[in-house]
Amino acid sequence: MKYHILSKHAYRMLKEQFSYLGYRYQIFQHIALILLVMAVVFCFFQLFSLRLVYQMPLYLITVFLLPDMLFCILAQRMEEQRFRDMTLFLQHLIALFRQYQKVYQAMRECGAYVSIDFQKRIAQCVAALDRGCSLQDACMLLYEDHPHFIIHHTFMCMETLEAQGGDLKEQGLDLILEDIDDWIEDTYAYKQEQLSSKNRILILCVMSAVIAFLAKNMLRQLETELVGEWYQYAMVFFFICLLLTLWNAHRILKKTWIDEKECIWLK
Repeated sequence: MKYHILSKHAYRMLKEQFSYLGYRYQIFQHIALILLVMAVVFCFFQLFSLRLVYQMPLYLITVFLLPDMLFCILAQRMEEQRFRDMTLFLQHLIALFRQYQKVYQAMRECGAYVSIDFQKRIAQCVAALDRGCSLQDACMLLYEDHPHFIIHHTFMCMETLEAQGGDLKEQGLDLILEDIDDWIEDTYAYKQEQLSSKNRILILCVMSAVIAFLAKNMLRQLETELVGEWYQYAMVFFFICLLLTLWNAHRILKKTWIDEKECIWLK
């Protein structure tokens, strides 16, 4: 996340980041969440006989990583909604264009099938067309948020078809619809694979904690000193690795749903 937690403007920057994702961020909710997590973490550390002085750096790391993990989860939801809005928009745009043979009329009626935020972007594109802008210039806002070559090709094909007509261009729209269906299927399959990877990492983290707990009980049965320095250092290092692994597992979800290689028209 692009904010510094120690900055005097940290709260404002954090609130802006979450507001961009459609989440109403409140400082009291954040404090309550941190306290709840701290309570759970404290009970967890007690199971491993970790002294309080060695718990402090782990609490500090948790405070730093928790907002970014929440941000990754919200970013995943926003990216999924944006992807759903764009694909629904393109599918209905092509269907309405075939009915009216006019891009302007088709775009005006597409807003009923997408979210309110995406309706605003469509309205801005329609307003640009009202001002006399070309279709490519009017849709630049959509290109900036969704720079996928299928989107660019869709508007190019409809612009040419509206100006010249022809059966070949109609066949082009059929091919684009097939590409959109393949795009949706492949993207959701890829994202499901990413989600499965994250869940496997979380399961492995839980299993490692269980194994560590069993090993700690074995040491206790052998009357090994659990409050010694080496044991405490080892457990701190273990939990730091565990927290960083959990953090990186959530960062998998932060990636955009449009790969850079799919933005061919920008190059």
